[in-house]
Amino acid sequence: ASMMKNGLALQHVDILLRSDRAIVTAAALQNGTALQFANLSLRSDRDFILGLVRQNMEARARAARQDQDAVDTETLGNNIDICLCMSQELHSDRAFVLRLAQEAELNSKENIDIVSRRLPSIISYAGEEIQNDRVFINRLLINNGLLLRYLSKTHKDDRAIVLAAISNCPAALLLASNRLQRELAQPL
Repeated sequence: ASMMKNGLALQHVDILLRSDRAIVTAAALQNGTALQFANLSLRSDRDFILGLVRQNMEARARAARQDQDAVDTETLGNNIDICLCMSQELHSDRAFVLRLAQEAELNSKENIDIVSRRLPSIISYAGEEIQNDRVFINRLLINNGLLLRYLSKTHKDDRAIVLAAISNCPAALLLASNRLQRELAQPL
């Protein structure tokens, strides 16, 4: 019951209870960062992680029916936390992360700006519509030039996109193509 009120209490429970699916689920749904205290086997379980995100999205849908806008941002934040706290093995599985991002609506155009602030690699999982929207990509880079790291080689070789990135963070030039690094590093 305390996990439903304060998910971070998971860090104080017996190590054996950190493997209990019901306890970890209650904790992570209350606070996604609680997942970091779960047993590695649960943090590495694809079905478990997807289940958490799905339950979180169901809670969001129920709240939306009750017209609670604040829950929308809270749900998104909780899904980001769940993604951040899953195992390194799952982080390395591109197909899984793409599926998770789609299910959690992390890579939608409406959410990616918010999500990329806490989970920058999400931009590499964005769909073609987003990747091909230069205005949108430029806006993201003006706010966080280091997102260039997660964009395609084509983006890294696009002068306007790289200029947007370095306008925010001059060090982003190091993430650009070799050609643009040489060109832009030369004094005018």
